[in-house]
Amino acid sequence: MSEDVTTAFTRTRDSGGQRRSIPFSFFEQSPRFRSGEHTIEPVLASDEPVLIGRFRTLRLREGLILHATDTEDLHDLTTCTNLDPGFGFYLFIEDGEGLDASVDGRPLPVGLHRGARAGSTGFAMSWRARVRFRRRAARGTRVRKALVTVSHEWLEQTFGRHSVAIPPAALEHLAISRWSPSYRLRKLVEGLLEPDLRGDAVSRLRDESVALDLVAEAVATLEPPTGVTALRRTEALQLSRARDIIEARLSTDLAVATLAGELAIGVSALQRLFRVSHGCSVYEYIRDRRLDQARALLEQGQSVTAAAEAAGYSSPANFATAFRRKFGLTPTMAREGLQV
Repeated sequence: MSEDVTTAFTRTRDSGGQRRSIPFSFFEQSPRFRSGEHTIEPVLASDEPVLIGRFRTLRLREGLILHATDTEDLHDLTTCTNLDPGFGFYLFIEDGEGLDASVDGRPLPVGLHRGARAGSTGFAMSWRARVRFRRRAARGTRVRKALVTVSHEWLEQTFGRHSVAIPPAALEHLAISRWSPSYRLRKLVEGLLEPDLRGDAVSRLRDESVALDLVAEAVATLEPPTGVTALRRTEALQLSRARDIIEARLSTDLAVATLAGELAIGVSALQRLFRVSHGCSVYEYIRDRRLDQARALLEQGQSVTAAAEAAGYSSPANFATAFRRKFGLTPTMAREGLQV
């Protein structure tokens, strides 16, 4: 039997037409807050509003948990919580620059660490031991996301022990793998952020269906994991800095030699970092990120020509070929929200 863990429906309006908010007392009443498993700083008065919006956390079945969020922070807050071992599939539809999230010190590629990427972002992270999740958000930060967390036992039961279908990222502690959410999936996740008026039974069926859809799409399209075990700490920091520079300059002609120079390392050393962590060259990584950005532009209604130019392609035909090779659909299909 599935079980609601936490539910806060707050995007309704009261008789005066004002949106309701989530008071601090909502968190104070949580057993995890009282035990210290979940902390919020600073501590506010019980009746002080903390968030405005809506979030839900549901245990859909053993080893499968869905967390859907559509909230805006009303204060500068830092929240921390302990997470049992698991594998998380994230889909961020919107995340403000005021968001800074990490797991045991490993930054998540959202908010402050997302760079200039347009559109939604998807990634997966595995934690093989108990970890501490930390979230800092500035007042006014808007977050719209879905997170599906599965246990490692659930993965083995679903795909089979030692199955090649289990993502390599699931085997590494704090490894991050990126994926590009489809237009169809984003629309399904947006539906999770709105109340379902068809009743609890139908709502639960929808929730589980979307959660499994999210896992299936992520597993099918995950990129090689950015591991932390294969690199020394200095190298991991260099790689993170390289990705930040790339994200900030996706629309410019960034040469590999220029990037290496800014990091004060050799071109061959930089290429090695990307080969070890992403399984591709720096150029291939930049090309794929530009195609991700182009897809986001198409799904926002931009023309194929504009998306091709943003991705650095002067030939629409070459752009279409590269786009289909990466995503399995044409630029026009992506613009129209169609899937193969």
